[in-house]
Amino acid sequence: MRSRVWQFLLMGTFLLACPGLALAGKRIALVVGINDYQRSGALRNPVSDAKAIAALLEANGVAVILKLNPSFVEFHDALAELDTAASDAEEVIVYYAGHGFGVDRGDVLAPVDLEFDCERRTVKRSIKLDDVFERLGSVPRKIVLIDA
Repeated sequence: MRSRVWQFLLMGTFLLACPGLALAGKRIALVVGINDYQRSGALRNPVSDAKAIAALLEANGVAVILKLNPSFVEFHDALAELDTAASDAEEVIVYYAGHGFGVDRGDVLAPVDLEFDCERRTVKRSIKLDDVFERLGSVPRKIVLIDA
């Protein structure tokens, strides 16, 4: 899985670095990296990966909203910020590195304060992946990279 993510990142980097291929206009990204989970295993790389992606995007003219180890409320606020900032954007990029789960109601991303019950396959304080896609609305070009 990790190698496939890097393939997409390299492809995205190529598109960002080649001005003739990119759309003119406003480009915005939400980059989220989460290492320090309160109730599940800590991860080693997501925050450093998110920082690297954010730097790469900024170096290529993309306005970045960077969130490291956000709580449920902070993650929701970041999505609202993205929604506002992307209202007149030509391109929106979302990069998420951290825990993700498939539950009965769909796929979810895990803020640092996620709670889950493995037996019942239920979660509290999760971000539905479908909600992330809905926030992208009618932006002409959308790129979503999930490293979970």
